[in-house]
Amino acid sequence: MLALATGALGAASFSDRVGDNNAAPDVTAIAISESPEAILTVSVTVANYQSLPLNSWMNLWFDLDLNRNTGDEGDEALVQYYDDGGIQFFRWSGSELVRQASTGMSGSFAAGVLTLTIPKTSLDSVASFGVLAVSSRGQDDGDEELIATDFAPNNGNARYASPGPVSLVDPAGDFDAAPDIERVDVSDTRAGTISFAISTPSHAVLAPNTWIELDFDIDRRRSTGDSGVEAYVYVDRSGAYVGRWSPSDEDFVEVRGSGVQTRNADGVLTIAVPRRLLDDVAGFDFYLVSGDSDPSGDTDFAIDLAPNGDAWWRYTLVNKAPLRLIAGDPRGAPAQPRAGRLFTVTVPVRRSDTARGITSGSVACTVRVGGTVVKAPGRVVAGSGRCSLRVPADASRRVVQGSMVVRSGGKSVTSRFAFSVK
Repeated sequence: MLALATGALGAASFSDRVGDNNAAPDVTAIAISESPEAILTVSVTVANYQSLPLNSWMNLWFDLDLNRNTGDEGDEALVQYYDDGGIQFFRWSGSELVRQASTGMSGSFAAGVLTLTIPKTSLDSVASFGVLAVSSRGQDDGDEELIATDFAPNNGNARYASPGPVSLVDPAGDFDAAPDIERVDVSDTRAGTISFAISTPSHAVLAPNTWIELDFDIDRRRSTGDSGVEAYVYVDRSGAYVGRWSPSDEDFVEVRGSGVQTRNADGVLTIAVPRRLLDDVAGFDFYLVSGDSDPSGDTDFAIDLAPNGDAWWRYTLVNKAPLRLIAGDPRGAPAQPRAGRLFTVTVPVRRSDTARGITSGSVACTVRVGGTVVKAPGRVVAGSGRCSLRVPADASRRVVQGSMVVRSGGKSVTSRFAFSVK
């Protein structure tokens, strides 16, 4: 979940299961924010202790190059915070973690929250990194035996991306005959345009039968869309084709009048994407694919992935759009209301900043059946607004119609619906 914090360029927060800690401090959430002065504030929330117990400590591991094959099992930096308020800082030397001065770092633990401030320069000022929080508790028997730990997240690490602009690189020479993507520079403007300048030194311009595709994971969930992709821009010599995933069609549909603009010259393809095409999200994941195909487009002779493998790049906007709620199509349960029976109207509602369903709020429904007002209490359930009513027994062949107003996060959205009674 991404959100802006007052006075911060960007922020991110991550959750962890409650009760998976044994006797260690039970880490339930990590939040990271960044100030305009390039100071990171990391907050680690603990469920079971208001103050850090004796003989306990917190480790924050940082994967600075987002490569699990480098560093100490993937991590190049470690910040340790102890129950006495002490801080230790380590950096990977190429063969081991070496202690360094914790200059500019500070920390405190109060009301169940560890707050650490870390100069971004201590982490090489990287635009994005992985982070893992590990709480530990020992037993002071002269050798401080470790008795319990809690990991957050439990598998892998959480990803943080600083607000853009960013420059991202891909290895040169891995392209065969496809345009060799070596770098992409991403930025965004107050006017709501996100620009991708894609460097292809092997191709001054796209040759016949070559192409580049820019794929977006708008909600940062690989389980949605087509293996995570909810939108894409395909560019060849003839221009740009834009597709958006349609859950109802279970396929991509063309977006006409998308506003996407392209320019290709001097080994750089620039794709300018309107922020609204991505539902005004505050941040997204993306990757690039280039290809060299036969004239029919049915066979790819060569492709280049950027980044390589099953990986994605992340981007967080500097110029975020105001939050709005996005309502999906109303659904009925059952699909067609029946006279004298219970009927439920459900409207999926997403936040524009995360592209994910709302988790709280209020729902108000105004419903009429054949001109008669019918009570229909509402509530938020599983990312949707939901209203339930009993259809009058004499309402056969009439219409259940009305509107649903969903409020969440200080915003509201209205959805209208109509269902014929069976």
